[in-house]
Amino acid sequence: MRKLFTSVILLFSVHCYAQQTLQFSQYLFNGVVINPAYAGSREAININGLYRKQWSKVNGEPNSLTLSGDMPLYWNKAGVGAYFIHDELGAQFQNSFFGSFAYRIKVSTKGRLALGVAAGITNYGIDGNKLTTDQPNDPAVPIGREAKTRAAFQGGLYFNTDRFFIGLSLNNVLVNMNKGSDMIPSQRKHLFLAAGFVSKIVENIKIRPSIMIKEDLKGPTNGDASVFFIFHDIVWIGGSYRTRVFNKNNVEDVGSAKDAVVIMAEVFPIPNLRLGYSYDITLTSYKDFATHEISAGYNINRKGGSKMLTPRYF
Repeated sequence: MRKLFTSVILLFSVHCYAQQTLQFSQYLFNGVVINPAYAGSREAININGLYRKQWSKVNGEPNSLTLSGDMPLYWNKAGVGAYFIHDELGAQFQNSFFGSFAYRIKVSTKGRLALGVAAGITNYGIDGNKLTTDQPNDPAVPIGREAKTRAAFQGGLYFNTDRFFIGLSLNNVLVNMNKGSDMIPSQRKHLFLAAGFVSKIVENIKIRPSIMIKEDLKGPTNGDASVFFIFHDIVWIGGSYRTRVFNKNNVEDVGSAKDAVVIMAEVFPIPNLRLGYSYDITLTSYKDFATHEISAGYNINRKGGSKMLTPRYF
């Protein structure tokens, strides 16, 4: 194959190696997308949307959108959820739709343990119209869009109280069914471990630290450490640090192990409505290009109210 447009190749290779799964700075407000066992845990109808524009003004920069919703069933003994993902990176694209179910067990006065599963379809591929070569009609470049649609499955565990949570999930469970092609990479299993808590500092000020570890079993392990300061349960100000924790199998890392420092803010202008924004200060060779992320969420409380805190902290 002849030389492809430089930035497309670079972005495509980074995506395949270190960012095969979608990356969000405000991941804690996108719970059902990460872990199907999260469904119903907020004990309310929970609707969220999130849009991320990474490395703005780079040719072929990543753009990601998620829309999700979940709700409890059977007096909080179960939960259901659904989400849609649209992702673009250079000529590469992905569209996914999943439905999830979680069964929740009360294990203490305030604690519940949930087991969740999700099933859906993923359509991913490459658009040859977005690739540029130095040879007209290059036979190695697809004409138009080349895509594959496959079934996909997820599983997870999630434990939470009104002050603490921990969750473990596995995406692409049947990864051996997902064979790639010359232009479309195969999908890999991804493990997600997330945990956090909220604690009162002084009257009307709380702190909410959290971590998330992302593991694909072959490339670097990615880690996020975040903290929010919550004022009057209305304004949340915080940040996070993202890094590749270590390497495996003597695979050469792409760039520095440092990834980004993130500044985040969330505000509840009216009860149950959340608006959020984050800005990534990139620490890699893409440090001159901005990354923006906006999100919104709305909770509809169940009839009869809820025993959990409002606004929800997890």
